[in-house]
Amino acid sequence: MKISFFTNSLHRWPIEKSFEIASKFGYDGIEIWGGRPHAYAPDMRPEDIQKINDLSAKYKLPIVSFEPDMACLLWRDERWIEESMEYFRQCIDLCKAIHCPYMVMAALQCSYEYTTDEDWAQFIKYMKELAAYSESVDGVTMILETVTPWEGNILIRSDDVVRALKEINSPKVKAMLDLAAPLTVGEPSSNYFERLGKDLVHVHLVDCKKDVEDHLILGDGELPVEEVLSMLDSYGYDGYCSIELFDEYRTEPILFNQRAIRAVRQALENVGLKQG
Repeated sequence: MKISFFTNSLHRWPIEKSFEIASKFGYDGIEIWGGRPHAYAPDMRPEDIQKINDLSAKYKLPIVSFEPDMACLLWRDERWIEESMEYFRQCIDLCKAIHCPYMVMAALQCSYEYTTDEDWAQFIKYMKELAAYSESVDGVTMILETVTPWEGNILIRSDDVVRALKEINSPKVKAMLDLAAPLTVGEPSSNYFERLGKDLVHVHLVDCKKDVEDHLILGDGELPVEEVLSMLDSYGYDGYCSIELFDEYRTEPILFNQRAIRAVRQALENVGLKQG
């Protein structure tokens, strides 16, 4: 099982620190956060892009996914929407430049002024436009991420992703599983594998609790950790599992990232599986 390091947990350090720590602790890949100071797409000059490619080569850590900063497709102000769309197009271009195959897309709720039907229609409309742009860029696929009910209201269940994939109808849009999402809506995480099959290409490997959006180290929440890992293996999942830590760990993110991968390795060993 391949484990990737999400740089957002080290957002108070330059991006070099994430590669250094990920290599030191034995992670297999890197998921890059698209915010400052790491890789905010509008900032990225040719030398900044080259720096990321050089770090990837130096530490032998492939860039496996990219998560844009908090731009949103559900604004109603046309200026903000166009800014967001231009940002996401720049992110797609950046992914190509850093040889990153997947760009994560979530539907984050920005207002209570509209119905879920209205939010859904707008999200699909703009995702179709971004999908058309992505189809013109070799090697970059967008992946839809469900979120917890505290973060969004339209992409929170596996059925939502299945419906979105059908409506967007693009080979350059796939899906992922963040393990916090199904628990917080009372859904079996196995639904994602049963309903999405090979369209599920990335996982955020986190623990969680039913009543909060926290993303925790395996063993710190309510999920049956070893059974989760066995489930991933049983469905033949061979993509990356990215460890995404939230604010609970940001006073000591380096130490907690070390503990996070140790917890994964121990759980894998307990069920007869290996990292890598």
